[in-house]
Amino acid sequence: MTTISYHQNGETETLVRDDDLTADRVQAMVDNASLLVSFNGIRFDQPFLETSFGLDIDTPHLDLMYPCKSVGLDGGLKAVEQDIGVERDRPDISGRDAVRLWREHESGVDGALDTLISYNREDAVNLKTLADEVTTTLHEQVFEQARQQSVE
Repeated sequence: MTTISYHQNGETETLVRDDDLTADRVQAMVDNASLLVSFNGIRFDQPFLETSFGLDIDTPHLDLMYPCKSVGLDGGLKAVEQDIGVERDRPDISGRDAVRLWREHESGVDGALDTLISYNREDAVNLKTLADEVTTTLHEQVFEQARQQSVE
């Protein structure tokens, strides 16, 4: 785990390995949240955080991968973002690049850490947009259709 970015109350913060990415900081981040939102985080991020940092995460967790699939949005986070019209500053960077960028940072390549942080911060911020989109679509598909059927 090299960086963790989280977006809460309109603010985005990034914790960085060998700087401020510690078990105490991650636990505080989780404890201060009323809801965790991720994309494939139930299967990947949460178990990884619990194992790597010895955390016990019991905060409610909305993994957007599953509601996205239920409304016809398939693929990884970047593909789903494209489907709903979310644009990224650096669309050429993928999750695989994160490992490369960290290695470049460790080797002293200027700008590698900044690029990695920017990429991770976009992930965190875009999850809010995606959550809004998916919950609106689900509301329309489930509740509005049911309401209309009960009126008819």
